[in-house]
Amino acid sequence: MTTAVDTCVLIDVFQGVGEHAVPSAEALSRARQEGALIICELAYAELAAFAEDQAVLDGLLAELDLQVVELGRDAAFAAGLMFAAYRRSGGERRAIVADFVIAAHAQHHAQRLLTRDRGFAREWFANLEVLTVGEEAS
Repeated sequence: MTTAVDTCVLIDVFQGVGEHAVPSAEALSRARQEGALIICELAYAELAAFAEDQAVLDGLLAELDLQVVELGRDAAFAAGLMFAAYRRSGGERRAIVADFVIAAHAQHHAQRLLTRDRGFAREWFANLEVLTVGEEAS
């Protein structure tokens, strides 16, 4: 089973501090035992802000056996449509298009999304299994 991983989970793991570090690392480890781990280029860009350089980031991803899978136009378009529908329905500005891109990427390229704080994904991506750190075992 392929699991797309949200940026927040990887930041928790890479930084290794804070209340979410251990639960995120455990959830990521369980997901890896069940299959492949992937991220999209947007998540890669978000992670770049936390890396010394590209070689370090690529090394961290390699250690996790985590692959960067291209988003593709279909997933990008779906993200835009969902974001537009979200905003039309009165969705708060706290959710940004990047959140929708990561969820749409998961919907198109994985069977599920591992995240920490994206409750909107369950509502807006009904066909996507969403695993929330701390809840994924339930």
